[in-house]
Amino acid sequence: MVKVGMDTRCPVEKTGTSWVNRADREGLSNDIEYALEQLGVDYIDILVLCRVSPTVPIEESVNTLKSFVDAGKARYIGLSEASAATIRRANAVAPIYCIEQEWSIWSRDIEETILPTCRELGIKIVAYSPLGRGFLAGQIKDLQDNSLDDQDW
Repeated sequence: MVKVGMDTRCPVEKTGTSWVNRADREGLSNDIEYALEQLGVDYIDILVLCRVSPTVPIEESVNTLKSFVDAGKARYIGLSEASAATIRRANAVAPIYCIEQEWSIWSRDIEETILPTCRELGIKIVAYSPLGRGFLAGQIKDLQDNSLDDQDW
């Protein structure tokens, strides 16, 4: 049986020439309310914090996400691109359901510390780019392939 759910990533805003992770209470709250409205749903299955903010403590971000779980507007909390230490800190605030990390034959550093941490804490792993960003799927024939643009990396 396959269960299909819905997740949404928390906000990242473009400011000038760079992207800023809005992991603060206001940014997260605005984005989650907007997603609920636009999707026309009462709750989101998994709220995934898109990258850990370098300026907002993970505990603050997860506490905000937890408030949406407590209010019934989300079922679970997920993290994207978090270190093992950050996963532990976040899980101390609220249960982390899953993490999203790159994991493939080419990118295996997750196996050193993140995989054991997730196993210990019972956190699921959602692997992205498991086929090496297309290289292992036979889509890219050589490194001079001009069909790739800057957004593919």
